[in-house]
Amino acid sequence: MRRTAMKRFIASMFALAIPAGLAFGVAPEGVIGVWLFDEGEGDVLKDVSGNGNDGTIVNAQWIEGVRGKALKFDGSGYVEIPASETLNSIENEISVLAWVRVDAWANWARIVARGNWTPAMDKYQFLLLLGGSMGDVGFCVSIKGERAKYAGKPVLELNKWHHVAGVSDGQQVKLYVDGQFIGASPSAAPINKMVDEPLTIGCGYANGSRASFFNGAVDEVAIFNRALSDDEVKELMEGLGQLVYPVDPRSKLAVTWGEVKSR
Repeated sequence: MRRTAMKRFIASMFALAIPAGLAFGVAPEGVIGVWLFDEGEGDVLKDVSGNGNDGTIVNAQWIEGVRGKALKFDGSGYVEIPASETLNSIENEISVLAWVRVDAWANWARIVARGNWTPAMDKYQFLLLLGGSMGDVGFCVSIKGERAKYAGKPVLELNKWHHVAGVSDGQQVKLYVDGQFIGASPSAAPINKMVDEPLTIGCGYANGSRASFFNGAVDEVAIFNRALSDDEVKELMEGLGQLVYPVDPRSKLAVTWGEVKSR
């Protein structure tokens, strides 16, 4: 009886220590960046993962999003996030997730991208992008200069929010839309290494210049340097709050995922 009471007490203490809304279904290990788009004003998009991958907003408008705020891009706007140690940690696996609303179709428009696309395909790392025909969406990774991609079926509707996720596990490139697995194509590892190239939201780079601008809205972007499972993709579609660092990283009172798991 005494042991049971002690377990209940400890459990209640954990519940108080962990911020409301922190779920345990997705381990935040491997998180590179989490952008909730909830600032609602200003020209800085904050990375709330604790990794400091903040971005500069250019020619984009704050609007209502899936949850809270979002950014609307009119075909000339973008967010640019400088290269960093965590962004450069992408090697063998990657997962990229975003809520998107396409307002006007533009073939090959970039949703989230890193690297400089060239005909040789050896200067970019990954692209979460619209496909070459109405409704298509795809995820591409560059493997030693060779493109591995899966471009899906016409699944995106104009003026409607969709959750899109691309995952590469070193064997396959997988695509998910609205939490459902759409398909896959063969891949490999390692993924093309980037050092100085920025991460962009709302456009990409091609032959050294910004290009392939997206026309629509984007909300809740997250990037991992590991491959998410089907269940993890579905869970994160419901919200990224569990990946938010709960307090100032310098605080000794922070309850990290590793501390909770070890208890």
